[in-house]
Amino acid sequence: MKKLAILLLLCLAHIAAMADEPFRLHRYSAFTPLRVDTNSIVFVGNSITNMHEWWEAFDNPHILNRGNSGAVSDETLANFESILAGKPAKIFLMIGTNDLGTAGINTTEHVVNNVRALLTRATKESPRTALYVQSILPSNVGIRTTSIIQQTNTALKALCATYGATYIDLYSRLTAIPSGTSGGLSYDGLHLTMAGYRIWCNAIAPYVGSSCVYPASATNQNGGQSGSYGMRITAFGALPVRSTDVLFIGDEMVHGGEWHELLHSERVKNRGTAWGYPGPALSLTLAEIPIILRGRSDNEQPAKILLYAGVSEVNGSTALETVVANYRAVVDKIRELAPTTRLYLLALHPIYNATTNQNRVVPFNNSLQQMADGLDGVEYIDTYTPFVVSNLANQQYFTGNYLYGKGYARMSQILAPYLVHEGAHPTSDEQADSLIALYRERNALGSALSVTSSLSVGEQIGQYHPDTIARYEQSLDEAYAILSADASAEEIAALATTFQERAAALREQIIQPLVSNDSVEYWYTICSALRENRYITATARLGSLEGRTEVDEAAMWKFVYREDGKGYDLVNRRYGSYVNPVCNYNAQFKMRSTAPARAFLCSYAATPRLFILHTNTGKVEMNQTTSANTYKIFNWSTNQDGNDRSDAGCQFMLTLVDTVVTSVSPLSLSPAASLPKMGNAPVYDLSGRRLMPPVPSGIYIQDRRIVYKP
Repeated sequence: MKKLAILLLLCLAHIAAMADEPFRLHRYSAFTPLRVDTNSIVFVGNSITNMHEWWEAFDNPHILNRGNSGAVSDETLANFESILAGKPAKIFLMIGTNDLGTAGINTTEHVVNNVRALLTRATKESPRTALYVQSILPSNVGIRTTSIIQQTNTALKALCATYGATYIDLYSRLTAIPSGTSGGLSYDGLHLTMAGYRIWCNAIAPYVGSSCVYPASATNQNGGQSGSYGMRITAFGALPVRSTDVLFIGDEMVHGGEWHELLHSERVKNRGTAWGYPGPALSLTLAEIPIILRGRSDNEQPAKILLYAGVSEVNGSTALETVVANYRAVVDKIRELAPTTRLYLLALHPIYNATTNQNRVVPFNNSLQQMADGLDGVEYIDTYTPFVVSNLANQQYFTGNYLYGKGYARMSQILAPYLVHEGAHPTSDEQADSLIALYRERNALGSALSVTSSLSVGEQIGQYHPDTIARYEQSLDEAYAILSADASAEEIAALATTFQERAAALREQIIQPLVSNDSVEYWYTICSALRENRYITATARLGSLEGRTEVDEAAMWKFVYREDGKGYDLVNRRYGSYVNPVCNYNAQFKMRSTAPARAFLCSYAATPRLFILHTNTGKVEMNQTTSANTYKIFNWSTNQDGNDRSDAGCQFMLTLVDTVVTSVSPLSLSPAASLPKMGNAPVYDLSGRRLMPPVPSGIYIQDRRIVYKP
């Protein structure tokens, strides 16, 4: 038998596996108690949007920041309803940077499909909203390349013309980003300094309708800090401070909240330093104080400062006496540079560790209270007790250690009484609960409407037939009509259930592998494309399954449709034996000599064109383990339900590597037109040389091969 040519697979990355997912979920949740209205101008994007104070840069409190570090277009799409629900005046979108930096979704097609879905939903649900698509910025970080960024920007520009959206070319204005020098537009070749944001803001000012407040003479001031922290600080140095302002200075928790929205006061300004729990050390807080307060020569002393800092050290092992001393240095610097400013020391929140709370957080907070009691113009605010239950962070307000949407609303309620003169009023529990419920149901419905954006359309395995997609999209008008009106959460929830069922049914129509029978055999490799590109391999006729990097006949499988109609038998090419679907949870799959009583099913995975392999009964699912388990194929799934579509080890790429016709005699020839559809089957000429597409038309069967005769 001739040696087979094997298709090499590119490694695909699963979106949800990115390291900063907990931060992103916490940030998305922080948006949910916030109201968007018809006056709002919403900036949507990833960390490049997230780390800038847009409303201050334009001195326009109607500007809302909905950027989230690490966000990819799929997540933006999944959380879009908290924006569309308010029918905002304008949306400024910048998305795609992280898609192009993530293997497997780093394609123009992926970005454009999701931006198309965003624009479709915006135009149908909020037709009066002006839409602006900002180009993806230059970057040399990771796998991003100039060619793919420019190609994607070209496609986005063309897409805008189709939808009547305004395309804004920022790429050509910010080509110096990849140089990543401390005095330039970026420190890391991806994110921006104040100098970069100033170019950006001036470019879009005519569309925003406000001027940028950054002076042309302003320089990057970073307090000796580098990376994203240093870049964020440079913006603080160019933002004005007025005598009526309240500055909220701190680390991750502060950065994650949109405080002028939570407290309904444009006098409250965010000076949180970073994303990602627990945030930076107190030394960085100390370094930024002079830049925040004296970065501009025309700055005034603010009316009040709220200080929440020290989480990193308190959660660590540094002696508490040292942490308190470092915190006191920050307090002294604030009082030196702003002696007339009222200063509030906020207690650190509890974390989800009772021992740390008892031994470190509570003693540290007690020290803060004692510090405040001994200083004029300084007051302590207890932001610990309202959040603790049984010595743990109350998970009504937190997920793990991350403050969530209800928690941010609760913080606004605690702080508002101290900001009465600034006109602050809190986000109530009733408002938070109402908006959270509304956005949850709208997002559930919206995700069902946008399901086709993540599907690969075509006629190959793992794709969806164009007619199938078209029929689904034609059924969406009813849902768009509900979302464009002021429907209640209950009305939307009822419709969401219907469309979620339709979306699930649509996804099940993924094009399946070709079924082998007595006339023709289709041999596939089954590759863990998200986990080291390993191929499911039988170790012996009655052996076990494991993932290997090489491909031979032991790593080739055919799908035989069962007579009972309940699914497939999975048969190995080398041994002719069957995978046994009866397998204990968290145990290795074995082979058996005869057809099993239970069937395998191929169903859609979370990643486009990939499948999960599970059983029709018994909650059994294939999972490619890691080196810790020597790459064995286990029965494993989250919740032990056999229906895990998201775990990297559960998602497989099926590739047709050989087709053998078994019902004809050797050397006999038959017109290929009489054959069933072959999909991606290899084609050979009479000498055994494999032909690459496009394949000539004179195709025949010879010696049980599909061959070409000139």
